Amino acid sequence: MHPEDRTTTAEQLTRLKMGDAPAYFENRYLCRDGSFRWLGWTAAPFSSEQLVYIFARDITSRKAAETEIQGLNRELERRIGDLTEVNNELEAFNYSISHDLRAPLRSIRSFAQFLREDFGPSLGPEREDYLRRVESAAKYMDVLLLDLLQYSRLSRSELEMVPVDLESAVSDVLTSIEPEVLERKADIKVRKPLAPGLAHPATLRQVIYNLISNALKFVQPQQNPLIEIWSERREGWVRVWVADHGIGIAPQYHKKIFGLFQRLHSQDAYPGTGVGLALVRRGVERMGGRIGVESVAGEGSRFWFEVRQAMPPG
Repeated sequence: MHPEDRTTTAEQLTRLKMGDAPAYFENRYLCRDGSFRWLGWTAAPFSSEQLVYIFARDITSRKAAETEIQGLNRELERRIGDLTEVNNELEAFNYSISHDLRAPLRSIRSFAQFLREDFGPSLGPEREDYLRRVESAAKYMDVLLLDLLQYSRLSRSELEMVPVDLESAVSDVLTSIEPEVLERKADIKVRKPLAPGLAHPATLRQVIYNLISNALKFVQPQQNPLIEIWSERREGWVRVWVADHGIGIAPQYHKKIFGLFQRLHSQDAYPGTGVGLALVRRGVERMGGRIGVESVAGEGSRFWFEVRQAMPPG
């Protein structure tokens, strides 16, 4: 018997001799070729007969597989730890860079404004165009950094899940973007009632805001946006739909659009930073939910996300 197994095996045999309950134990034995093999023992004492019935089977292959699995699990845990550390460092770096870069951008925009105020009439068309490009680039970069800051905060912050009235959340968002809705002459229909969900209120409103903003933006020129919002109950989940009749998305891009900085159109055609849907995906996932899209190019899109259903009071 392997020296490391002698003590535990002797203890098992002592209990069996005293008439304890049936037992199972494992140990290793030296073979003629010098190797050790594992045996699994099943034993049952019969005190009245002064006998112990005991059976063994070779479990060496199983033990080898278990050892390999344990090694793989340790390696997996190590790699997960490394990736978590790298991810935390990247998020901290992203937050720091996004925050620190906004200061010089504000200076650029301020000095551009001073130039326009002091020398506007004497700039001439060419210099005026240069100045406009500087202001436009600085504004775009500032919006991009704000999106990155929000993405970083969403990745780092703790979210408390509470029951949320979806109708109130949608109403708050629509009120906040009312000027844009009126400007675009959009028709937004909310099919009530909307089922309550378990979510983080601010994150939920951000998700709804980004989905409605996309629906307002991605339409054909001169087309008035038509948006429909409704909810469904699905076995403990609430699925919220935001559907539009815009330009649509080809099937091969349905997963790509939720990535960071993923754009399918030029900045001139449809302005944006490519962060909005990544924010939506991260926000929904941080709330323990899921997200997806059903769309065909030229036929509009139906975005959906799911959060846990809020339990009714009582």
